[in-house]
Amino acid sequence: MIGNGVFKAMQGNNKINLKRLHKLTFGQKLFLSYFIILIICILSMGGLSYSYIRSNIMEQSISSNKKLLNQFKNTIDGLVLQNIN
Repeated sequence: MIGNGVFKAMQGNNKINLKRLHKLTFGQKLFLSYFIILIICILSMGGLSYSYIRSNIMEQSISSNKKLLNQFKNTIDGLVLQNIN
């Protein structure tokens, strides 16, 4: 299998043995490079999506809170004016 050689190359005292990485076959190196590129793309798209959704939710919650406070203010103003008259 292609993946077994990659995992074997990365074992041993939590250090990557560069001699073993040089001994990988072309197919294993190609698989490893595609895997790394794929992970980088997924992480970058995830980060961008997270920041976009987070800012969008913040804007919507602020807008919703402003509307709720205006309704509350109008209700209280109405009750106070009713009691005055």
